Amino acid sequence: MIVPASAFATALNAMRANVRRADHSAEAIASVGLDFKPPADQHAPPAPQVSAVTPPEGNHAELAVSMQTMLTAQRSVMEQQRVMEAARIMVGQAIELQAGPPKP
Repeated sequence: MIVPASAFATALNAMRANVRRADHSAEAIASVGLDFKPPADQHAPPAPQVSAVTPPEGNHAELAVSMQTMLTAQRSVMEQQRVMEAARIMVGQAIELQAGPPKP
């Protein structure tokens, strides 16, 4: 029973780490284009609007890396859930083996 318990703990720790990675990536994705600063002078012409669809040129690489990191972290969380489910099944089977066959 030691192996499934440690597998469960390892999967849980990996899941927590990947949720944090996904959160950080989502923040980076959401903040693309938000470095817009209003003009200091009220009589100055307004700065160009930043569209949410087309981020500024300098942020394309950062956006791509953040999206890739977020998707990888999400997939990793789903796989860790599968590991946890397998560990739960293994513990259940070990308990059944220890208990022996059902008595009539």
